[in-house]
Amino acid sequence: MLDIIIRGTLGELGTAILDFYIENVIWINGIILLYALVLMLARKGYNQIKQGVQTELVSQFGEDVFVKSEKNFKKVMERASFDWDALAKQTRMPIISANKSFFFKVKSPDVLKDLFSADKAYALFKQEKQQPEA
Repeated sequence: MLDIIIRGTLGELGTAILDFYIENVIWINGIILLYALVLMLARKGYNQIKQGVQTELVSQFGEDVFVKSEKNFKKVMERASFDWDALAKQTRMPIISANKSFFFKVKSPDVLKDLFSADKAYALFKQEKQQPEA
């Protein structure tokens, strides 16, 4: 009875999609689970690289670099000399994903420069400093 109501509500196309899903449920859920696992590892790699960028900024400019104004922080980021290849090698994962992103990118120095540009780095570290520590 419930099956008839659901199929009637879905219509012809929805019923076809439901039948396809039921026939391939293991493969579909396996792909989704694998994607979630890869995304989790990519985010872990991103966080390791973020920690490396933070460490480099502290070693080059001191602890007070994160309390500077946005304008001063951007100047600091422009003057900072990062070894993007060394930062990329902090994780063995060939992909990275920002924390709130559902997509990942192939890890390269150019991608890292984009992910940790002055604007994005300021917003990232400002947000991190505002969160209460547990």
